[in-house]
This record gives sequence, structure tokens and C-alpha cells, in this order.
Amino acid sequence: CKGGMKMRMRILVVDDNIDILDVLVGLLSKDGVEIEAVDSYDAAQMLLLSREYECDLFDYRIGKYNGLHLLRLLRARNPKTRVFMVTGDADDPALRAEALRLGAEDVLHKPVFSAGLIAKVFGRLRDWEERKTL
Repeated sequence: CKGGMKMRMRILVVDDNIDILDVLVGLLSKDGVEIEAVDSYDAAQMLLLSREYECDLFDYRIGKYNGLHLLRLLRARNPKTRVFMVTGDADDPALRAEALRLGAEDVLHKPVFSAGLIAKVFGRLRDWEERKTL
């Protein structure tokens, strides 16, 4: 990048539970990462229609909607964005199969306050940074 400036990775985090949203943002915060966090389907929909992200984390249950609705909306606009679904129902085989069929990278079990989440998301960050420098 010109002048030694690095591009920032943009991550969208969507969860209607403010406490979980705050924890996810805290876990994902690091230099070179710009995080936008919203707690409603409508706010997430507006952002997905107006901005692009390299990685998204969608809660499965977001009020009367769910993260699969957001995943479908996103895939219609940007099929390359890395998406992780976050849910308390990660062991539900039908939910998992549908999320993966729609292009989710993985379905992560709540609570996701673990090194595993960080490793998966930032593994994608390394992939993204390598593609940007090619």
C-alpha cells in the first residue's frame, strides 16, 4: 500500500443481545480492523445495502428475522464476504446445513467467547490481507 498504510479489514457484527454484541466487539478489536456492530435486522440490512465488509458475524435469531435472511441478502450483493453464523442452536443439523448451503463459513455456538472464534475470524483476516497484497 502506498506510504506504508495498511488497508483496514471491515467486520459487521449483528446480535440483538447488547451484552453479547459488546463482548464480540471486544474480542475482535485489533489494529487494522474496523468493526461495525448493530443490534437489529433493520440496521444490519441498511449497512449491507450500503457498505461492503470482508467478514460478517450474524446472530441466528435477530428479533422476528434471522441471520439466514441477512445471509441471503448479502449473497445477492457480495458472494465473497466471509460470514459466520452465531447461535445457541449450532447443533441443529437443519440450521447448520442451510447456513452452509447459503455460503456461511461456519456456524458457531453461543457463547462464542473463545479463542476458537478469534482464530477463525483472524485466519480469514490473514487470507484477506494476502489477497490485497497480490
